[in-house]
Amino acid sequence: AVWKNRWWAPNATVGNRLHFTEIFQNQSWPTLFFIDIPFERGDEITALVAQGDTLLVFGQSKVFLIIGQTSLDFEVRPSAGAQAGAFGPRAVALIENGVIHASAEGVFIFDGATDKLLSQDIEPGIRDLVARTASTSLELIDVVYHFPYKEVRISVPRLYPRATAGEWVLDLNRTREAQVP
Repeated sequence: AVWKNRWWAPNATVGNRLHFTEIFQNQSWPTLFFIDIPFERGDEITALVAQGDTLLVFGQSKVFLIIGQTSLDFEVRPSAGAQAGAFGPRAVALIENGVIHASAEGVFIFDGATDKLLSQDIEPGIRDLVARTASTSLELIDVVYHFPYKEVRISVPRLYPRATAGEWVLDLNRTREAQVP
C-alpha cells in the first residue's frame, strides 16, 4: 500500500511485521523501518488499505489502525469497532464511505469506527464456505466494488449449495432503501 509518501508491505516470514520505505524513496527499505502489529497469537497481516490519515491493517480476525499526522510519526491502535478481519489481500475494497472486507464472520463495511454486517442474507453460504474450503483457497477470495451499479461482487471458490466456484453479489442500493443487502 502507498500511504504518507511511503510504501508499506508485510514481512514475508514474520506475519505481524509491517515494513515501510524511506520517505519519498520507494526503492529504499531500511532494515529497521518496521512496526510490529500486536495481533493475537497466530494472527498475521492479510491486507492493507490506506484511507486518509489512517492505514487500516487487517489480520484474519482483527483490524488495527495506524494513524499518522505527518509522514514521520505513527501511532498504532486497535480498532474497537471492527468485528472481523479479512481473508486475504484481495478480500478488501475501498468504496465511497468505507472499506468492504470479507472474513470468516461475514462481509462487513468498516467506516473507520465501526463495522456493519452486510451478509445477513447469505449467512448459510458463508458458514458452508468457511467450513468446507481450504485456507489457501480462502486467501484468494476477491472483492470488487462496481460504482455505477452500487454492487459488491465477491468471487468465492465454493458457492452454496452447489459446491462450485461462483460469486456473490451484494446490492448496496437495496441496503440503502430497505436496510437489507
